Amino acid sequence: MNTKKYDAIPNGKPWQPGWIRRLPVGLLSLFFGIASMAMSAVVLWASDGKEIETWPSSALHRAQPSVFLSVLAACANTFLRFALAKAVSVTWWQRALEGTTLNDLHQAWAFGSSLQASLFAGRNFNLVALASIISSIIIIDGPLLQQASSVVTRNHTQTTLATAALSTDYIPSGFSTSWGYSYGSSKIDFTGLYQRNFSQVLQAYTARDDIKLSYTGCRGTCSMNVEAEGFDVDCERGTIPYNFSIPDDGSKWSVPSTVIGYVNFAIPVWTDNQFPIAIYAMYKEDEASLGQLSQVNCTLRPARVTYPIMLSNGTVRLLPAGDDDTVEIKEETDLTEIGGIYDAIRQLFNSTVTILGNSDPDHPKVANWYIANEGIFGNSYLTSSVNNGPQTSWSDPTPDIISVARELMFRTAVAASNASTTQTGNATETFDRVVYQSHYNFFAGAMAVIVANAIVICPLFIGAHQMGRNASMSPLELARAFQSPLTAAGGSNDEIPRLLGILGKKRVRYGEIKQHEMDVVPVDDLLAPRIAGSGDEVTLNSSTATPKLGSRVREEERFGTDDMFNSRTDLVPEDAESESGRGGGVRRLGFADAENVVPPKTGAMYY
Repeated sequence: MNTKKYDAIPNGKPWQPGWIRRLPVGLLSLFFGIASMAMSAVVLWASDGKEIETWPSSALHRAQPSVFLSVLAACANTFLRFALAKAVSVTWWQRALEGTTLNDLHQAWAFGSSLQASLFAGRNFNLVALASIISSIIIIDGPLLQQASSVVTRNHTQTTLATAALSTDYIPSGFSTSWGYSYGSSKIDFTGLYQRNFSQVLQAYTARDDIKLSYTGCRGTCSMNVEAEGFDVDCERGTIPYNFSIPDDGSKWSVPSTVIGYVNFAIPVWTDNQFPIAIYAMYKEDEASLGQLSQVNCTLRPARVTYPIMLSNGTVRLLPAGDDDTVEIKEETDLTEIGGIYDAIRQLFNSTVTILGNSDPDHPKVANWYIANEGIFGNSYLTSSVNNGPQTSWSDPTPDIISVARELMFRTAVAASNASTTQTGNATETFDRVVYQSHYNFFAGAMAVIVANAIVICPLFIGAHQMGRNASMSPLELARAFQSPLTAAGGSNDEIPRLLGILGKKRVRYGEIKQHEMDVVPVDDLLAPRIAGSGDEVTLNSSTATPKLGSRVREEERFGTDDMFNSRTDLVPEDAESESGRGGGVRRLGFADAENVVPPKTGAMYY
């Protein structure tokens, strides 16, 4: 009596579709990809205008924005490629659920994994191919982000505290000169020599040497106000009429020698021991022969004043004086403080310009003019193109005289100070900084590529909720779905972890599958699978020979296969014999148990 063995059908796994259960991880990957680009925007914003020595911190200043941007670009690209892989898997299984051709399934996989297949898709071009192409060009976001941040030099202005080695005290007695004054009825004249300290100050001024000043708190160029001894300046202006007109009647004429310009200095004798420096100037401002000579009388009194200065590279430069820089006028004047300055500006600017004219005795209509000049004023302040006659004119010399006296006093105050006499004040600091500059147009280009890729990938997740398990494109899972005999032991709805638990240790090999006597039998020029034994009745088709299984419902489980054989049952040539001489044997390649596979042979024909 024949007996048959039947195996129990293992417990299955339910089909459980739904959006909650099957929420695609690829969508989360898309989110992280876009978030990575958003972090790139944060890096660009945070680093824009920041010094390279301090961003992101003093300890990490060598980590440039380009480093962070490169990492974030790599993260974004990785997330989007992962999202595409998941989207292709969803699309493949969703099409399989709806029913499609094997060609369509192949293209869904090929377009998602091959740029070449997507580019040459032709009329089969679809959303998967488009997503694959865009996903391939997102690598340009890296170079774009590299260009989104650069290093530039910028001029920066800020407020800081600066300390200058300059005393606010008055210049010590006897610093510029010691003796050498002659007293007249109304003024004092200086006739002596300078002290050595002031002589050096005057030499430095004449040579236009930089004013050296020690200071701290300023690393670039700083403008600030300091206090030191200077001059309180008070000027009055007036006019004197002049007439150098030539008679029209042709008579002889003459103009006596007339002073039309001068610069004089004096130290008037004031009460309460106050001896200011007086500047007297007169000049012809108009080119007309008839008009008013301008007069300027200025009084320079020693005082504590505010000096606007510019600090840079260990030197100090005076800035133009303000309208009222006087802080305090000195109650008593020590002539040995200002005597040297008085004499210096007097020797520099003391000048006289005179004019005289007459007609030629033999030629009454011919005018002869003579202008005599002593000192710097006559030539240095000339403003007219005519330099010999009543049309000659000059500009006001007093602003320059006051500026020279101011600078000499400041240089003297600096020379009289030492490192222990300092003053601190607010300074406006201007310096060059090497900073990062963000170029958001390059970032916009990179972001556009990422967003475009995400927009194309998103629709590929439609239908993900229809799957009843978490499906993938694993070859093992695909083989099980296509009912591969090697994976028959796994459940038809098992996910990869369970399939690996059941089949993972099974040893397989790809190559030439060994033919056994019971594998196939020839039936009327066809190959039919061997199931029960020789001589079984078969049903012939135009291309295959199919055995009549009768009631053998689950007997195939005993053979470990779904369709009872590992070989193709397509029509094959009658003379397709193996090298071993087995009639009817056909060479085939594929996966099988490792023991049943030998390496393919070069030049052998396989069916």
